Amino acid sequence: MKGETAQLAAFAIEQRSFPAEVLEHAKLLVLDHLACSIAAATLPWSLKYRAAIRSLGAVGTATVVYHGDGLSLDSAAFLNGTFGHGNEYDDHEIKSTTHPGSAVIPAVLAIAESRHLSGLRALEATIVGVETMVRVAFAASPHLHDRGHHTPPGVGTFGVAAAASRLLDSDTATCLNAMAIAGSHSAGLRQYDITGGDVKRIHCALAALGGLRAAFFATRGITGPPTVLEGEKGFLNVFAGSGDLVRMLDALSERYDMMLVGFKPFCSCGSTHTSIEALALLQAEHGFGPDDIEKIVVGTSKHVIDHVGKITEPQDVLGAQFSLPFSLAIRLLRGSNGFYDYRQEDLHDEAFLRIARRVTLVYDELANEERVKIGNRGAIVTVHTKNGNVFERRVRFAKGLPENPLTPAEMQAKFMDCVVPRLGQERATQIAAMVANLEHLQDVGDLMRLTVHDTAASTNGKGIAPRG
Repeated sequence: MKGETAQLAAFAIEQRSFPAEVLEHAKLLVLDHLACSIAAATLPWSLKYRAAIRSLGAVGTATVVYHGDGLSLDSAAFLNGTFGHGNEYDDHEIKSTTHPGSAVIPAVLAIAESRHLSGLRALEATIVGVETMVRVAFAASPHLHDRGHHTPPGVGTFGVAAAASRLLDSDTATCLNAMAIAGSHSAGLRQYDITGGDVKRIHCALAALGGLRAAFFATRGITGPPTVLEGEKGFLNVFAGSGDLVRMLDALSERYDMMLVGFKPFCSCGSTHTSIEALALLQAEHGFGPDDIEKIVVGTSKHVIDHVGKITEPQDVLGAQFSLPFSLAIRLLRGSNGFYDYRQEDLHDEAFLRIARRVTLVYDELANEERVKIGNRGAIVTVHTKNGNVFERRVRFAKGLPENPLTPAEMQAKFMDCVVPRLGQERATQIAAMVANLEHLQDVGDLMRLTVHDTAASTNGKGIAPRG
């Protein structure tokens, strides 16, 4: 009997066909990743990371979105992963608390572009990478997250190693070694929940970097422990404290857990979403405004309180995105929680702080019970107005999750909202059309060239080659 890690490696290399709906979901993952990464490519923290990577001088053949830098595969995957996860807008699987797209897809696109591989091969690698990552996350859930580890950089290296190994035409034994090596790249702490900090922006990028390198190391004969996930001193026992190996392999190649990955309509931590949605629904129904608020009480699970209830007066944008009180203030004062609504200049604005201070999070037994049993992040929001009215709304599954999915039109609108301000309407339309038909694309490099802003590509700096 193969070990559990070995069975995942076999799936990654040997699975030959995928259901049509799984291929379609993979295309949505690619579309959403490109939207988020292109939009975030010019944010202040993204530019800092780009400057740091450029200073290493890693010139190569892989494209950095928007900027057009031609970098080494690992550097490009790192930056594109940083951009993708760079503003809390990327895909998420909330039951296992992970973000697969910004870890797996940057590495897949870097390798596929450099080797002139087809869109279909990129999609298949994305599927096995995301599926592997999500299944390892489920095996480690909820213990990994509860012990203070951030799930994506913890489990992401395994998914990226699996995806990269498939693109490199590795055999199953080599893929197993890649995943074994990837285990030594697993890391990521959640102290940012409490204090903020730009380092959280690179957590998916670290997985992209480590998993990609692990796959290349394995092709050169470097080995690792084949029981890296299930072993006595392996990932699940050491990092999570325990692991559900049966859940990790249940119906592997028959049921695709990657179909549980949802897409965000709000640019904040997923634990804030049900409360934002409940407040928005109440406001639409009853017409109150920010000046009408006496107090807001959010009843939710212990998980949500611990995750997004620690910060009321954030000191940076990440802190605001992990602050449920401040996110509700943004909803009331800006009318949305989109990509452009979390702003540094609002953090010390008394209008926002006044509302945030009026938000209280309390333990709700039903929300906590559902979090444990079905893995949601439900909340009940009660708004008390100054004239004595009390309005209440419970939301169990936020918009964008499989139980309450974004429509195709909403997905397209999110993509355009992210990309048009960066690349223009024509280029955004071209990218969306190419991703919609990605299985027919002969060379992924054609897609990556579309992601580059012409001016940025021609002025990206001495010593770094522009692509396209």
